[in-house]
Amino acid sequence: YENSDDCCLDCGCAISGEICNEITKKCEMPEMSLTDERAIELTMEYFENQSLEVLSTEVTGISAYDNKLVKNVKIEISGEEWLRYTGVTEDEEVIEFAFS
Repeated sequence: YENSDDCCLDCGCAISGEICNEITKKCEMPEMSLTDERAIELTMEYFENQSLEVLSTEVTGISAYDNKLVKNVKIEISGEEWLRYTGVTEDEEVIEFAFS
């Protein structure tokens, strides 16, 4: 009756990028050396280089994208009714996610 949610030691992890914590036996995203502050700084530079005014930013977690770990950042831009989302890699690449 085990699965990746309750015993990843036997079943592995279902989500790309997750690792199995041998103590808790639960899948989790590994830590990144990229700080939240640096991820926000890079994201703000990315949008300011497009002449957009950033109103707010928030790091919402870590995920995997294109076989890389990324810090997820939620961004509010002046004059836009929707939020934007980026991922920032360890090598400081900013990836803007498109949602439809």
